[in-house]
Amino acid sequence: MRKSQGTEDNSGDFNRYPDVETLTMADADVTLKGADGRFTLALWQKDGFSYSLNLSQGQNIESWVEILCSVK
Repeated sequence: MRKSQGTEDNSGDFNRYPDVETLTMADADVTLKGADGRFTLALWQKDGFSYSLNLSQGQNIESWVEILCSVK
């Protein structure tokens, strides 16, 4: 996971993903990027910081909700 000051994408991942979804969590909107309903990258901003989390294996949205609830 990466955290940096500001609101820019800090993932370092500039790939184009065919699937992009937005999750509305309690404290931030999270953008998920991936393919075929499996997402490997999550991006969000909170309190003046940008966050990104990149997984080696794609996960479905339900799994991402569990992961994000545990790291946020």
